[in-house]
Amino acid sequence: GYDIVDPNALNPELGTDEEFIELTDQVKKRGMGWIQDIVPNHMAYHHDNEMLMDILRRGPDSACYGYFDIDWDYPDETIRGKVLAPFLNRPLGECLEAGEIEKVEDERGRWVRYKDRLFPLVPTETPYIPVEELLPYQRFVLRFWRYGNWEINYRRFFNISGLICLRVEDPDVFSNTHMLVLKLLRTGSLTGLRIDHIDGLMDPAGYLERLRREARDAYIVVEKVLTWGETLRPWKVEGTTGYDFLNMANGLFCLRESEDEFDRIYSEFTDLRASYEEMVRDKKLLVMRRLLSGEIDNLTRRLDEAAGEDLRALGTDRDALRRALEETIAHLQVYRTYVDMDAFPETDRATLEAALKGARESQPDLASAFDILADVVSSGQPGKPGEGKPGASLSYILNLQQYTGAVMAKGFEDTLLYVYNRLLSLNEVGSSPDRFGVTPEEFHAFNFERAMAFPDTMNATTTHDTKRGEDVRARINVLSEIPHEWRSRLERWSDLNEDKRKLVSGRKVPSRNDEYLLYQTLLGTYPFQEAELDEYHERIARYLRKVTREAKVHTRDRESDHAYEDAFVDFADRVLDRSAANPFLEDFTPFQRKIAHYGALNSLSQTLLKICSPGVPDFYQGSELWDLSLVDPDNRRAVDFGARMRLLEDIIRVENDDLSGLMREVMADITDGRIKLFLVQRALAARRDNLYLFEKAGYQGLDAAGEHAEHVVSFARLQSGSCAVCIVPRFLTRLVAEGEYPLGREVWGDTHVMMPASVSGRWKCAISGRHVVGTDSISVGDALGVFPVSLLLEEY
Repeated sequence: GYDIVDPNALNPELGTDEEFIELTDQVKKRGMGWIQDIVPNHMAYHHDNEMLMDILRRGPDSACYGYFDIDWDYPDETIRGKVLAPFLNRPLGECLEAGEIEKVEDERGRWVRYKDRLFPLVPTETPYIPVEELLPYQRFVLRFWRYGNWEINYRRFFNISGLICLRVEDPDVFSNTHMLVLKLLRTGSLTGLRIDHIDGLMDPAGYLERLRREARDAYIVVEKVLTWGETLRPWKVEGTTGYDFLNMANGLFCLRESEDEFDRIYSEFTDLRASYEEMVRDKKLLVMRRLLSGEIDNLTRRLDEAAGEDLRALGTDRDALRRALEETIAHLQVYRTYVDMDAFPETDRATLEAALKGARESQPDLASAFDILADVVSSGQPGKPGEGKPGASLSYILNLQQYTGAVMAKGFEDTLLYVYNRLLSLNEVGSSPDRFGVTPEEFHAFNFERAMAFPDTMNATTTHDTKRGEDVRARINVLSEIPHEWRSRLERWSDLNEDKRKLVSGRKVPSRNDEYLLYQTLLGTYPFQEAELDEYHERIARYLRKVTREAKVHTRDRESDHAYEDAFVDFADRVLDRSAANPFLEDFTPFQRKIAHYGALNSLSQTLLKICSPGVPDFYQGSELWDLSLVDPDNRRAVDFGARMRLLEDIIRVENDDLSGLMREVMADITDGRIKLFLVQRALAARRDNLYLFEKAGYQGLDAAGEHAEHVVSFARLQSGSCAVCIVPRFLTRLVAEGEYPLGREVWGDTHVMMPASVSGRWKCAISGRHVVGTDSISVGDALGVFPVSLLLEEY
């Protein structure tokens, strides 16, 4: 739906209205619901977008004139009153000389055509006037695509010129773009909504309040990326799409005490000396100056206007204002603030003040410019409801907030996460890669708050937008347990592969930082099955090209350094070459098998945490088995659902007759992923059969004691005197040998979990079917007697 052209019609490429009704009827018959992803922030800048085309044809006379976030008063006279169209592959004059721009006509009217794009001519067009004479009189301005980064007079989705943003805060725009989805909710075809890119809206809270009124009791979650320590605002939704849970759960399997050693390993191998904070700031500045320069220019101009004559009299020029604005955005620690027409929350005031303070300290020569920006921000006081339009300062803040999220997304998610490679398992959407690990206490506090405020929020571990599959992160986390061995292997592999590096423009390829990334990537994604290796080489090649481009170290705008890319891919091909003796693979393979084993145990623990924690467990397609995918498009490959159905049917058929035998079978060979599917099936069945213990139930983190207490994470779900207890292990390289499972008292000794008060003391594990006894405490060795994780249900 990112490039939607009509929000009130189904995509004909997917089928007819009748087929959609038939499909939703089948969904209902199976007792299922349908959560629809919608994108209220933007639509496609395309000739099939009739609302936008009507504006380009009729201008202010169009009923849709105010629908899109367009600056009709743009200072450049050649653009003022028009909409920029930065879609040419080269300058306009060259396109005209080459005959690439021509007039055409169809049943909808007359157009200017450039390749596969059409732009409507105003109705008064005379058919005999040549194209180059017509263009100045149209309501669009054709430009070379690069101009979209330098000057822009409409709000885009990030830096994508082909996506133009809506003013959905306008009641008419909301009504006219939500008719179909609200109808489908009322008729029961849809049961919920996932709201994409909520941070792009001018007033997310107001939008969600109106949506809730219209959607009534529909399930609604928002794609909101929360940074460390940030909590979801009290919006009228069930919660988020789950990146916050993903990062908290993932952090449990990163050994915090190894942080200093990893700092040394990373800095010594790569020779990178910049701090994490400096790198974040630099990458955000990079995207503001390279990809979002036009947007920052517009914000600077509006800042100048909002400041007023008194402040401008300080003698600060617009360039200084721009630099101060860039620095402040670069120091902002969240995606955006949420000042609105009615309130300026203290948390947001503190966030903005902290960003200004950090920016001032980094650029003390811009004191006057920071004074102007601070004055505008502090004077942006919301008015009372019904008082009319906001003042200049408040209007500026409302506008600014819509852009800071784009800077964070492009600078942090799509740049920094491909450059700061200390431990790649921590590089995820919504993560804080500088925060090395999460304690059980932090995890429990997080879960407790979610249980209180958003009990029906989503728990994700992999999505279509994650940088790595959940099981890739679980593998790479193992390195945090064995930093000295990681250092040794890293140095050995680099020596073995030194002759595979090529000299390109006087530099060796890959860089040490990219080489460091590659080895972690191989450890995390190397397939279990040898039959997958040929395809794996191709997947790694595609991934490395994307890494190079996203990192923006060897690229400029959309132009890549193909020589660097090719040399990097060639290096990986030679590193993975199986056609001849390969000392690297001989050393890599046994170590990778070790990482894969402990990573699989991490994955099982993570899976049960997701299912049992407050919230709705979300399973991305294919992740029922091992998910060793990389970032898109790798994680959007076709999934063999037939194979998963057959495996699941086998598990269900056997579990009632020979559960113990089935467990031994799936544990005998972890490579096919059946052990994960078995866990998912058993745990979800237990959740389904005991909904009262998982939907809106209380949460209590449980303490562990004994010789291996630090290797256990446990919590209870409590409701109406009943209890379920989740127990999972972690950091297992120190506990069991490679290939073994952490089972029984021989492994766990006197380690035990303290139980909640007033429990019966009789328990049954929903995974293994074994009975366990314990009132004040439960032996971990008993709970994990035959399977490496446990979900205990209280018996009476």
